[in-house]
Amino acid sequence: MPEVIGSGWTGLKTGFITDWNSDGIQDIVARTTDGHLDVYLGSTSGYLPPISLGSNWQDWTLILG
Repeated sequence: MPEVIGSGWTGLKTGFITDWNSDGIQDIVARTTDGHLDVYLGSTSGYLPPISLGSNWQDWTLILG
């Protein structure tokens, strides 16, 4: 059964869970259908506001490891 984890994800094309900043806490990297790429850094109290990594990413293939 699906479980809601948040709202505001309308327009999400791809999302990745990764430790983007190597602090031991999982972060979210999100790409929207209009090409914006954002990272939501995780903290011990939840996720911080998004940091924009730019736009025009709609035609790129993203692979995170």
